[in-house]
Amino acid sequence: EEQTQQAEQRFIAEQGAAVSYAIELAKCEKDIFHWFDQWVWTYDPRLVGHPGGPYIPFKLWPKQKQFVRFVLAHITAQQPWICEKSRDQGVTYLCAAIALWCWRFKPGFKWTFGSREEDLVDLRDNPDSIFEKIRIILRRLPVWMLPKGFSWHHHDLDSRLINPENGSIITGEGGDNMGRGGRSSTYVVDEAAFIARPRKVEAAVVGSAECVGWVSSVNAETGMGNFFAIKRHAAAPEHVFRLHWRDDPRKDAKWAEQKKATLSDPSTWEAEYEINYHAMAEGICIPAAWVRSA
Repeated sequence: EEQTQQAEQRFIAEQGAAVSYAIELAKCEKDIFHWFDQWVWTYDPRLVGHPGGPYIPFKLWPKQKQFVRFVLAHITAQQPWICEKSRDQGVTYLCAAIALWCWRFKPGFKWTFGSREEDLVDLRDNPDSIFEKIRIILRRLPVWMLPKGFSWHHHDLDSRLINPENGSIITGEGGDNMGRGGRSSTYVVDEAAFIARPRKVEAAVVGSAECVGWVSSVNAETGMGNFFAIKRHAAAPEHVFRLHWRDDPRKDAKWAEQKKATLSDPSTWEAEYEINYHAMAEGICIPAAWVRSA
């Protein structure tokens, strides 16, 4: 009789937990920001030795929330978009998290990442690669949030993450192979300003997805002559998103001065942080910043 009562209590507890999990999953599916706030963690190796360590909750700043809305709106409308950014704005992590949310909650969704090298897309145990960022987030989700039937051995493959419950998938491609892996719901090209043969990549990518995101910081060496710069300045304003270091609540004027002091060439700051496409242009008598101001 005692064993029967214990079994009944376990059953009731498990049933209650299952109901709670189902309610929470429904909330996460309905509201991506609830999912971010409650369950998403990120990794910053610069925090090693600090209180809490390098793994921290992914608490979005207001501008990052705007970016999430911007990307989701373009996915819904199936339109291309561009994101120009300062260094260290977490855009790759943001895209990785949005892709994972779509993978978990949008049946049949296919998100593809492209970068100039295959190792930048997926290199096991290298947190700088896109897929390892996805794994960092995925490993810190509770077990009950993983898709039914998910197996790390069978569904977490090189440059491929499969959802066995709803058929969604995240894939990755590198170099000239970008855009050759078939159709995608969304395709994101990371650090697009540094691709070796961008015209070839563009021709392949635009044929595989309607919603193509081009993400990059400025390539100072090529400036306005760069494919990404030309594409960005030709795009309609509603399809361009700008993430500047001033949007980061962790940074202020004091931080900027300290950062500038570590750089030997002022043009590096202008390109990498001020998103200045003219930073290293030669033969200019009047500084580009003055021209823009005028």
